[in-house]
Amino acid sequence: MKRMALLALLALALPLAAFANSIDATNSGGTLAGSTGGMTLSGSLLIAVNGLNGLGLVTGNNLGSVSFSTGALMSGGSLQSGGAFAAGGTF
Repeated sequence: MKRMALLALLALALPLAAFANSIDATNSGGTLAGSTGGMTLSGSLLIAVNGLNGLGLVTGNNLGSVSFSTGALMSGGSLQSGGAFAAGGTF
């Protein structure tokens, strides 16, 4: 019974993801390091979020942390000429 309720909830929630808008996040500080192996941002503080669950603009001194890493820069590309990163990053 518990499994059926969870499955029903998931079935109802998945279509809602199609209606999701973008979320803008503003961060401050941190270290951005990059090479052909990819880019990594660490140690950055989240100071503003806009568009999260209809809350509008939420600001603060430290709403959390922001970090990401990308996959390797695909061969033949550069960021200046519209290059892309390979799959495998994290946020």
